[in-house]
Amino acid sequence: CFPHIVNLACKATLAAITDLNYVDDTVEAYRDYEPNHYGKDCIATIRSLVNSIRNSNIKKQRFSEYVHEHFPQDYQLLRDVATRWSSTLLMINRVLKLKDAIEDITHDNEFKDLHKFQLSEGDWELLNDYQQVLQVPHAFQDVLGAETTPTLCYSIPAYSAFINMWEDLKDDHIEWERIIQPGLDKIEEYQARLIDTPAYVVAMGETSIFQ
Repeated sequence: CFPHIVNLACKATLAAITDLNYVDDTVEAYRDYEPNHYGKDCIATIRSLVNSIRNSNIKKQRFSEYVHEHFPQDYQLLRDVATRWSSTLLMINRVLKLKDAIEDITHDNEFKDLHKFQLSEGDWELLNDYQQVLQVPHAFQDVLGAETTPTLCYSIPAYSAFINMWEDLKDDHIEWERIIQPGLDKIEEYQARLIDTPAYVVAMGETSIFQ
């Protein structure tokens, strides 16, 4: 139940920061995002960059060479998928880790078609912001995943902590409200239904007793 609500909340948040039409490349009408300097979609931009590199053996080889200039081991770019919101966070994490190699290849004159994917410092800062926002529900997901059979008494405190952390981030970073609030609104919508569920009420009581 809680993972489902968090999933819906995260999709609402993702919809506030990127055009989800560019996520699912299995649909017939799919096309890669073409970035521009006016209202650039940073997540769609890095997704298209990942696609462009991964779909070309020459680009993959050159990118691997750039990665080895900065790391002792090879790292591959990750591509998110429509069915797992957390895959977008993993894609962002990897892109941020490989920032220097990405800067190298997007400024490489041998691959001028990649120049359009160059990111400004403001774009990189936005990706850092998105990473921090999405890391909160991802941590909640990890907590529940660590339990073989998570119970309501165990899940509710973690769920509440997740909501509180998003609220705190929203208060501390006013500019993040536009991306966090849609997720919180989705949570509030489903939480209203949970309150009327007997199992939830009992679990809340048990949670209070053991705190």
